[in-house]
Amino acid sequence: MMIGFKREGIFAVAQFAIKVFYEGEVMGEYYADILVVITR
Repeated sequence: MMIGFKREGIFAVAQFAIKVFYEGEVMGEYYADILVVITR
């Protein structure tokens, strides 16, 4: 899938870490399999 995104000129990142917050405290991290960035 990442090859297809690159081929189409779509910016995407594999295994992207996202910090999860609750009431201002970091509770842990979520790892997105693929993060697609859309700009206009």
